[in-house]
Amino acid sequence: MEELVIVGGGPAGLSAAIYAGRYQRRPLVISDELGGQLALIAELDNYPGFPEGVVGYHLADLMQQHALRFGAQFRFQRVHHLELAGKPLRVVDDEGEVEAKAVIVASGTAPRKLDVPGEERLMGRGVSYCATCDGPFYQGKAVAVVGGSSYAAEDALALTRFAERVTVVHDGERLNADAALQAQLEAHPSIEVLTLTEVMDIQGEEAVAGLRLRSRGNGAESDLPVEGVFIFRGRVPNSALLRDWVPLDEQGYVLADETGRTPIPGLYVAGSVRAGTSSQVVTCVGSGASAAMAAERYLQEAP
Repeated sequence: MEELVIVGGGPAGLSAAIYAGRYQRRPLVISDELGGQLALIAELDNYPGFPEGVVGYHLADLMQQHALRFGAQFRFQRVHHLELAGKPLRVVDDEGEVEAKAVIVASGTAPRKLDVPGEERLMGRGVSYCATCDGPFYQGKAVAVVGGSSYAAEDALALTRFAERVTVVHDGERLNADAALQAQLEAHPSIEVLTLTEVMDIQGEEAVAGLRLRSRGNGAESDLPVEGVFIFRGRVPNSALLRDWVPLDEQGYVLADETGRTPIPGLYVAGSVRAGTSSQVVTCVGSGASAAMAAERYLQEAP
């Protein structure tokens, strides 16, 4: 019997583990990867305490070390089922079942796909959702980044370390990235930005060979030869574990109060899977801390 199980190894889950560890609860973190979305960030420039920026997976490693220092335990398995009727709560992963007095679900979000021809077929063969993971494979090549967010802009800039040419493709009239990042994109000699442009098809047989594009202005179609396409069109919540247990909003995010408390006693949610929490690392860290503090109050009061 564990006192507290944390599902998810991203910034929210790691922050919750640090706080719960300081309460001497020896939390068990179950996740199939360390860092979650954080591990995909090439360079994080807006996390407090790192004025020169920090690589995402390095920050995740530091957070894990911090949690281990306070007695957190880690089990790298994929959680595929929760049993939340009655007590104790049960978390089922690929290795077996774990019973817990309290559970914090910090399962995060997953990339939103384009849903165009060629995307599924060429995934891992030129289609990627992680510039940090796959950028080095495109040394001296031409690649495209699809999306207009700050994450897309950051990864476009990161890809210039490897790729000879980076084309940012966005279907909106203007990018949604913050002003500083947009200025960097405009000033970079290896980056071209195409707005009001939709991806219609990802071309190639055995590997990505190009994109079929359509102008939203005049409807004209054109081909963009690239060998890699990195898709950043937002995220969708990883809430399937909770779908049968707690209320979700229309996008699938978990409805809970600001501490992460759900209608099920002992069950909390933290990070970007919770409705109303932004996907910024710093807000996810705060959400994880709040959930751990709420879980601690529950554990102190529970019979």
